[in-house]
Amino acid sequence: MCFRIFLKSHIYGLIRTLYNSYPALAVWRMETTKVKDVYKEGFEAIKETDTLSKAIEQFESRRVPALLVTDEKGIVTSVLSRRWLRRTTLDPSKTRVEKLARHAPVVQEHDRITETARLMVENQVMQLPVYAGKKLRGVITNEDIIQGAMDTALGSRSVREVMTADPIAVRPDDSIGSVVHLFRNQGFSHAPVVEKDRLEGIVSVQDIADIAFRHKDRQTRGERTGNKQSISSIPVKSIMSVPVFATRPDDSLQHAYSKMREKDVTSLVVVQDGRPVGIVTKADLLEPIAQRAVESRQVTLQFSVKPDVRISDAEREAMLRDFESLTKKYKKTMGLGSLFVYMKAHGAESKGDQLVHCRMHLRTSHSSYHSTAEAWSAQEAFSLGLERLERGLMHDKETELDPEFSWRRVREYFESEI
Repeated sequence: MCFRIFLKSHIYGLIRTLYNSYPALAVWRMETTKVKDVYKEGFEAIKETDTLSKAIEQFESRRVPALLVTDEKGIVTSVLSRRWLRRTTLDPSKTRVEKLARHAPVVQEHDRITETARLMVENQVMQLPVYAGKKLRGVITNEDIIQGAMDTALGSRSVREVMTADPIAVRPDDSIGSVVHLFRNQGFSHAPVVEKDRLEGIVSVQDIADIAFRHKDRQTRGERTGNKQSISSIPVKSIMSVPVFATRPDDSLQHAYSKMREKDVTSLVVVQDGRPVGIVTKADLLEPIAQRAVESRQVTLQFSVKPDVRISDAEREAMLRDFESLTKKYKKTMGLGSLFVYMKAHGAESKGDQLVHCRMHLRTSHSSYHSTAEAWSAQEAFSLGLERLERGLMHDKETELDPEFSWRRVREYFESEI
């Protein structure tokens, strides 16, 4: 038995040495890891007809970033994120969950974790349902993906590479209202609390959400008292998290993540010479994983779709197939690049159909292409937009990107923008 344990430990050590010696091998491992290798069975769900108040209670008790939303038959229809609850001005006691829930991307067991991370980052949903075909199997979270990637080359990278540097600090006596204003204007969710160059604590959007939505008679630790109507004037020192858990700029991401898990926190203050020089969050750890999905493609596809545009899973798959077909056909002409697709609904529905406006911008190694299209479904608008982009690609392919022609194209484009 002892020999078996020794041998197993020795093999693991050898594998880690190989990963450290050959970074490409570690990157390959991350890019080939599938959802089925890391996800968990089971999930936290809430009904479409439940109130946001009930959702808030579930978020507080379960401490999850999102809830799967089910219809009356128990079928998952969408996702509700804690982040969306923080931003809404709707009355939680009177508003149903379906009002705020959003469609969640479909994740299959055999999808890569890099692609799943990309979906999480782009949709800002950290908990996605996992399917085996059409059957719901469980849930994959950002924690599952990060933990699965820490034994790869990512884990040996330094905190300095991903942290948010030079964070804006607040003082213990600053009001919660001023911190909320700061978070909204600057677009971040954590801030160190500093007094006379001394790190006193850290405050997050989560800390503010906890006090904003709890019941008046609920008692909390420390000085957390008050009610929803008066929270804007409460000082930060009443809700900040203490003690502060810190890491150093040169620590590895694996070390930082292990500390987050050990202390059960979502962020660490990065300290150097006793001063806060950055903040690293779990979102910072997820983003480089998502980036691998983008880098592995020759031409990337990025959607920006307004909430009022309905796109089914089948339509998304069809659009992706059309896109991949186009990139294969014009691989040499396009080189590296990105296709940005913007969609929004136009006017009222007609007999259940929805008029969708689609605008496309394709940037490649050689040129830039634009197209617009309108149709009575998202898929039709996407296909029509691609057809119009293809005309430009076909023209460039036929002219073999003659230098004089290319320069005239660029000049005409800039003249049209003036």
